[in-house]
Amino acid sequence: MTSWTDIQEWTPAPLRTAATELAASRATLVTAADAARAALDAVRSEGEAADAARSALSRQIKALDALVADVSEALMATSEAADGVWDVQTQVDECLQKAAIDSLVIGADGSVPWEQTVVEDPSRYPSFRVESNRSEAEALAGMVTKAVERARQVDAAYRGRLTPVRDGTHTSAEDNSSFSQGLADLPDSSWSADEVATWWQALTDGERATLISTHPELIGNLDGIDMGSRDKANQGRLGGLIDSAQAEYDKALQDLMGTTDESAAVTASARLARARERLEDLQAVRDTLGAPGKSNPRRLLLLDTSGERAKAAISIGDVDTARHVATYVPGMGTTLRDGLDSSARRMVALRAEAAVTAGVGKSHVATIAWLGYDAPQGVGQAALTSRAHAGADRLESFTQGVQSSRMASGAGDPHHTVLGHSYGSTTSGFAVRDMRSDTVDDLVLFGSPGSGVQDVRDYNMAPGHAWVSAVDSHDIVQGIGPDHAFGKNPATMEGFSHLSNQTRGVSGFWGWFNPADRHS
Repeated sequence: MTSWTDIQEWTPAPLRTAATELAASRATLVTAADAARAALDAVRSEGEAADAARSALSRQIKALDALVADVSEALMATSEAADGVWDVQTQVDECLQKAAIDSLVIGADGSVPWEQTVVEDPSRYPSFRVESNRSEAEALAGMVTKAVERARQVDAAYRGRLTPVRDGTHTSAEDNSSFSQGLADLPDSSWSADEVATWWQALTDGERATLISTHPELIGNLDGIDMGSRDKANQGRLGGLIDSAQAEYDKALQDLMGTTDESAAVTASARLARARERLEDLQAVRDTLGAPGKSNPRRLLLLDTSGERAKAAISIGDVDTARHVATYVPGMGTTLRDGLDSSARRMVALRAEAAVTAGVGKSHVATIAWLGYDAPQGVGQAALTSRAHAGADRLESFTQGVQSSRMASGAGDPHHTVLGHSYGSTTSGFAVRDMRSDTVDDLVLFGSPGSGVQDVRDYNMAPGHAWVSAVDSHDIVQGIGPDHAFGKNPATMEGFSHLSNQTRGVSGFWGWFNPADRHS
């Protein structure tokens, strides 16, 4: 029976290695099956010898197809298990973090003892009170139980998928006439980024190219797909989206010009405004990308027209190969039409500076302007954390997609830094708190209303990798969020390392009367 002691030793590394080896085996088998089919097609003569050859080749093809199906199932099952082990490892880390924060001890059997303490209090009668850490201990014990149960689920699911393969009873839903033999033709919506990455890398170059062409709206925003493929899919659909937005705008304008009814005019005017915003957002993506070519290192990693506003992410440099990757998350008031170009220019400058500081060529650094969430557009929206939580879910998935695609392709683990400004810093803090411990290496918050956590150890990162830059005046946003909702102020939180804490001086005489003059 899997125990707390057992799962502290769990690591996904052997499963990842096995998945890589299974993917290579599958490729070899698919090639052999294709060669056997070609040989069968080449046997065109008649007679006993030809019949015997056809029979032998048919048996060989059948056996190879069965092996492809079995290896494909083992490959995807192993990827699912590796993802589950990461989930367990993250939960174990969170248990250990909570134990350290609350000064508790987890026993070898997973139990968490609690203590009562008698505290003298002369203001009371009797002059003492009894305190205990029972509630904290019970909460931690619940977390330990949950981690162990998750481990048992992972173990049972993996065993359940491999047993039919071992026994020779596995049957694939994807027959040899399938688009991708032995694998799903399209990713399942329940797959993690790791499973998507494993599936994508197991496909042939031709299969991937076909999916980019036929399903660009799926491939372009699917976390786990390599960024080069996402860029091809997204840029391939950008022109059509602009044309559709232009047509929508023209129709809304025509409707407004053609109405004489006041109520209808109000409705048409609002529709025209929304159409204009959508068109300008998409045009901003096109303009920020610039002209394609080898001299232009920009890639379109995300293009999502769902929700309130269009969302996008543009990289400077090659995220698929760079040693160092930085993802920048802006805050309140950000839209594609008003913020994508400026964010991208900041990332151009950051990439150049980082390359110089690290003493490496720019090809080793990639930066990302990530406008992938519906940022609040006013103080009323920014006073709530709902958009930060929703954005954190998207940011967590995106950064995990970078990690998963890199590991599946063999490019290796990049050094990934998330940089969050203003409301985007709280969004980033929530994301890093909830993501897997292998995903982000450093977190930088600046102009932050709140860190997203109550203790720096709540982040799923190694100690010493949380950073803050906070000016000493004229940034009213800094630390303004209520601690219980936004998390504590990183500028005053123990465990954050401070950067320069400097920015430009207050702008002119009237700058002294602007409490947010240095926020941006």
